[in-house]
Amino acid sequence: MRFLRVSLNHICQGTRRLRTSSLLPQTRDSQQFFPNDVLDIPELDAHNIVSSKDTGHVRQVHHHLENRGALNVNLGFPDPNSDYLQQLVLSLHGQYGHGLPFSHSSSRGWFWDVRPQPETLEHRAISETMGHFPWHTDSCYETEPARFFALHVLQHDRLGGGTLSLLSIDLLLRSIPSSAKLALSEPEFRLAVPLEFSKGEQNAIIGNLLSMDGKYTRLRFREDIVTPLSARADAAFHELLHSLAQQKTTNAQHLRSEALPQGSIILLDNGRWLHSRNHAHDETVPLRRNTAVPYSGADRNIPRDQLGPQAGSQKPRTSGRCDDPGNDAADRLAKGARPGFPQAGYMSDIVLRVNRLLGLSISIIPIHQHYHHIIFIIDNMTTTLEVWGRRDSSNVQAVMWCIAELNLPYQRHDIGQRFGGNNTPEFLAMNPNGRIPVLRDGASEPLWESGAINRYLASAYGSDEFWPRDPRARAQIDKWAEWAKVTFTPAFSLRIWWQMVRTAPSKRDPVAIREAVTGLDPILDIAEAQLTRQKFLAGDVFTLADVQFGHLLFRYFSIDIERKERPGLQRYYEALKERPAYREHVMVDFDALRAVD
Repeated sequence: MRFLRVSLNHICQGTRRLRTSSLLPQTRDSQQFFPNDVLDIPELDAHNIVSSKDTGHVRQVHHHLENRGALNVNLGFPDPNSDYLQQLVLSLHGQYGHGLPFSHSSSRGWFWDVRPQPETLEHRAISETMGHFPWHTDSCYETEPARFFALHVLQHDRLGGGTLSLLSIDLLLRSIPSSAKLALSEPEFRLAVPLEFSKGEQNAIIGNLLSMDGKYTRLRFREDIVTPLSARADAAFHELLHSLAQQKTTNAQHLRSEALPQGSIILLDNGRWLHSRNHAHDETVPLRRNTAVPYSGADRNIPRDQLGPQAGSQKPRTSGRCDDPGNDAADRLAKGARPGFPQAGYMSDIVLRVNRLLGLSISIIPIHQHYHHIIFIIDNMTTTLEVWGRRDSSNVQAVMWCIAELNLPYQRHDIGQRFGGNNTPEFLAMNPNGRIPVLRDGASEPLWESGAINRYLASAYGSDEFWPRDPRARAQIDKWAEWAKVTFTPAFSLRIWWQMVRTAPSKRDPVAIREAVTGLDPILDIAEAQLTRQKFLAGDVFTLADVQFGHLLFRYFSIDIERKERPGLQRYYEALKERPAYREHVMVDFDALRAVD
């Protein structure tokens, strides 16, 4: 992978798709969901260590994890100490309230050093061994499981083992009956605590396997520690296992070193993705394993004292945050504390440094790579975009449509025209022109001019299809976006729309209107030629150019003017009307704008 070298204060924040290995066979069924071997995981570049502190970069990480449940970060610089990951978690903690982890076990604290060995495997986490680790979610035996985890690729398994495989929970649940999903959501399952994770007197929990947080369904799962406690729970669990047996052969994504090269960091929503690992072959891979602070979910669990004698005889454990002084990690890091490190090997030294400085949950596991494995928490906080502008302004509509297509949270304030408010000192401090729209994203400086706003949104939050990172591909989108803004918009809005809607009937100039319509025809003929050859203005996928052009078509087709037959344009407009974001933010009544005598 080639990385663009940039100055220290410039961070590329484009997103792309993470591709799975082309060396592994893909079935026809899996192609239905992941065509062309593309795993639906956004990618983000970090060209230098400053990325981990950049507000926009950290916001993107948070956004993708909240909305997609997955992200692959490509480091464009050597980072053997995982400094980027250290600072990223601190930044997420500071900006979005991500929690820090608690003790991993009563005897080992937050971390321990191991090397994968084929012998003496009892009382060791499966991820620390060289063996196959079946499908599971992390820390599923916790009262509140960890929500996210990250894997930092440091070095591949030199003998070709330990492939990481992923399976979407959405795909897993698709074929399960609703009655089974309901049963899986009830606290009728016993989850034994593996002995290597024991912390006190609790050796099992009773809880549900499925939970809802208001937006997504999440699963906790590890077959070997789950015991259904009722007939309906047993039937539902077998439905889940049956679906897993089918889906893992058709829709599992196998990430070998070609998909996760050195310098990759993959972050996953622990409850929205199952993961597994095949046998590791390289015995020199050092390991470190930790558990994380949980998140507040919808799980309903019963403490150990209500389990009764059937709870099992494994070593008891307790949960909760430990009293280790590492909990003040951020303060000690700010003061420049650098504790000493026992010399337990190169990789061990790195992970210990991360743990002692930051109090993070870190492990290195033998998944075909050397990994730093960080499990962390994200709560329900999201950054909300603020937009100033009335909803029947075409420029505001372009911005709102773009926001909605990118699935971003927002708050809009009615400002301008009949609402006033755009000449106040407060508004003029944001936009000295006194015009709408204005956008503010978090603590960043306000933005104005709809074209600039939409390019920012596309760059910060859009996919590579929506606004490509490659300069040449992006220019192909931009030329049509600029054509729509500079050529089509004034020809329609200033010469036709203003006469037909914003001018009182007695003051309209019919001759000027006819001339304007005639003058618009060759411009729309250009669009017709494009739309006859392809689905959207700049190609066969929806892009920023369609927002710049399409947001005015509702007005064009809604006013009483003569229109030539343009089948391509008509088909395009009908397709836009099928988009929920277009219907909500563009197809807005404009009667309040009509001038009357």
